[in-house]
Amino acid sequence: LSLSPHVIQFSTLSRWITPANITVSPTNQVTLVVTGAYTQVTGLAVDISPAAAVATGAQWRVSGGSWINSGVLVEVPAGTYTVQFKAIGGNWLPPGDVTAVVVAQQVTAIAGTYYQADIFGGNISTNLGDFWWPYGVTLDAQHRLVVADTWNDRIQMYDPLSQGWSVIGPKGTSVGQFKKPFGLVVDSRGNLYVADQNNNRVQKRNATNGVWTIVGSNTLGSALGQFNQPADVAVDSSLSLYVADVYNDRIQRFTTSGVWSVFITNGMTAGRVYRPKGVMVDSNDVIYVTDSGSDSNSLSRVQKFSKTGQFLTVLGNNQPANGGLQSPAGLALGNGTIYVADVLNNRIAASPETSPSWSTLVGGTLSNPEDVAWDPRGYLYIADTLNSRILRIPIIPGVATNGLTSLSALVSTGTNTAFTISWYGRLNWNYAVQYAGSLMSASWQNLPGCTNIAGMNMITNCTDTTVLGITNRFYRVVGY
Repeated sequence: LSLSPHVIQFSTLSRWITPANITVSPTNQVTLVVTGAYTQVTGLAVDISPAAAVATGAQWRVSGGSWINSGVLVEVPAGTYTVQFKAIGGNWLPPGDVTAVVVAQQVTAIAGTYYQADIFGGNISTNLGDFWWPYGVTLDAQHRLVVADTWNDRIQMYDPLSQGWSVIGPKGTSVGQFKKPFGLVVDSRGNLYVADQNNNRVQKRNATNGVWTIVGSNTLGSALGQFNQPADVAVDSSLSLYVADVYNDRIQRFTTSGVWSVFITNGMTAGRVYRPKGVMVDSNDVIYVTDSGSDSNSLSRVQKFSKTGQFLTVLGNNQPANGGLQSPAGLALGNGTIYVADVLNNRIAASPETSPSWSTLVGGTLSNPEDVAWDPRGYLYIADTLNSRILRIPIIPGVATNGLTSLSALVSTGTNTAFTISWYGRLNWNYAVQYAGSLMSASWQNLPGCTNIAGMNMITNCTDTTVLGITNRFYRVVGY
């Protein structure tokens, strides 16, 4: 260096405070050592995903402040802040509020994920596909959506193949009729069970013939097999039925041998239940129960029991460090995660199955959600109760698509005795082959024998044996 003043400058680093320039004047035969100390900004930065939500206008803010773009660093003093996410259009559901603790000379980074929902309903009416405060939702093996349309006193079913709704249980007190139905579940044989709350009973719909029967008593009571406003049902691998018997403060079990018992008894201490609102059984026959805390929010909790009824642990409760749940209701398990309808927090709470750590999956626009259901294709269904709608969100976006490209084939002669259609079928998806006389046809028909074909992550096919003498026919494959 020349023996004259020099200015030492420092490069800028994202989220760090750059040292000020330093002027030095070298002298003969002296080595100068200059130190520049970077200090990290004290602040808050939020990264929002996916990019499509950001493009639609997703932003964040510190509670009550101005909206800020994703990735922008905001310098704030050390302290505790509430991060909020902006409600946007396009059926995007914002994350719930997040509490962020900012430490001096550190940047607290928060991630917020929006989910784009498919929406069923949203209008209070008795029209098919509309609801009035639905409290329960479940799916069968054909991915047909079953909804307890509670304040319309009926059960509705949506067929994804025909894309049509039907009422499979109307209003009333007779067998197969309902008054304020709540939780539902489908067993491994396809039978549907419903907690028919204001009729104080549980009803079962046979998968083979669609006939309804009453399981247990048909009258209000506290004897075994009787109920006081049952709220939810679950079935284990042995087809034993579990019932959340709310105002009898117990979980009852009904075995395939026809025996009723009290599986979990009443009480406010851990290992007992008080105002149980939700019950779920996992693939290992472990039972999960939500206590709604309807009379005391201190009893809002999620408990876990073995298949013999042994108490295992409390997974979450009303304490902020344990989820801050307020009146939890329906539960679902999927993708290694427990999802809980956290009713009075207007959100869906989520926690890893093996190590409880609660967070908000979606909130903001929900209003008293009462139930959730897991779809093995990677979707989560939400009964957004006071908004009178059912939401479907893709939890695993790459899995929640059938991966099927447009497929059509033309049979140009009438001499074929059979024609085989092949495609790649993804696991957990069902497929149907449909045909028409034109690609532009508005009346595609299901090919006989080619519906409800299960995908197995392999090439799948079905053969049309009715094509002889038909000079042209177009096919398409529908994933559902």
